[in-house]
Amino acid sequence: SRIIHTEYLNSAQDLMAKNDIDVVLLDLNLPDSSGIETLQKIREASPESVVIVMTGLDDEQLGEETLKLGAHDFLVKGQFDGKVLASSVKYAFERANAKDVQQDLKLDNEILNLVVGEAQEKLGFGYFVLDTSSQNMFWSDGLRKLLAAEELKSPTLQHFLDTLDGETAKN
Repeated sequence: SRIIHTEYLNSAQDLMAKNDIDVVLLDLNLPDSSGIETLQKIREASPESVVIVMTGLDDEQLGEETLKLGAHDFLVKGQFDGKVLASSVKYAFERANAKDVQQDLKLDNEILNLVVGEAQEKLGFGYFVLDTSSQNMFWSDGLRKLLAAEELKSPTLQHFLDTLDGETAKN
């Protein structure tokens, strides 16, 4: 491990292009860049790096904005010590890893949906997903076809039960 220090965004971008950077401790106000734009350029230069924004401004709204734009944490200069910084780095890595796992699960889910969709087409079966809090449902195309409900835009649990009752009454 080594620490690389620079006071300029341009040289930071050059360093990031030539080195694998694990953590960036970023001051938003540099001689050649200031504000949110500094963070955006750092995230573009090294999207895989953990970025902890440090600023002299005690502005919670700015902190929240930096988190939305890809910072992993936000610290106000003069309000933290070495222990807080170490904890910030540790938890930033944990959040970044959790986000990676979440992204992997999302990709796995998308692949599963493609496989299920293809199987549904070939085998002619259907499925549904129920949101228990709202009672709204997602019906696959196969289920819509099976229940002759292709025109139903936003099916609910009650629609499903009514359709089943109709099928039971027909039999």
